[in-house]
Amino acid sequence: EENRKLDEYRRIKGDIEKTKKLVKDAYDAIVERYIKPVLSKFDHYRGTLSETYGGDVSVNRNFNVEFTANGIKRGQEHLSKGQLAAVGLCVKLALIDVLYGDKTNFIVLDCRKASDYLPDVPREQDDRKDLTCVFVCK
Repeated sequence: EENRKLDEYRRIKGDIEKTKKLVKDAYDAIVERYIKPVLSKFDHYRGTLSETYGGDVSVNRNFNVEFTANGIKRGQEHLSKGQLAAVGLCVKLALIDVLYGDKTNFIVLDCRKASDYLPDVPREQDDRKDLTCVFVCK
C-alpha cells in the first residue's frame, strides 16, 4: 500500500515537473515571438528619452520601466508622471511598428492614466483623470 502511494506521488511529481517545463517553454516562446520585437523597436524610440532624462531609460520583458543614471539602476519611481507617459507612448509606438510595420498611415492614441499602460504605477497614486484622443499622422 505504501509503495503504491509512493509510486503515485512520484508520478504526480513527474507530471507537475513536465507541466512546469511546458509552461516555461510556452512563456519563453511568447517572449521570443511577441515581446522581444516590441522591446527591440522600443530601443529605437528610447534614445531621445535617455538623452532628455539624463540617464538610460529601458523597459524589461515584463514592461516594467527601469532608469539608470550615474551607473545606478533605479525603478520608475524616479521618473515623473509625464516622463512615464512618454515612456508609455514609446512602448505604444513600438507595438504599432511591430504589428503594422509600414502599413500604418495614421494611428489613434488614447492617453489615460499611466497605470493603464505600465504595470508598476500604483493606480491609487495615478491621479490623472482626463481622457484625450490624439491623431498622429505617420
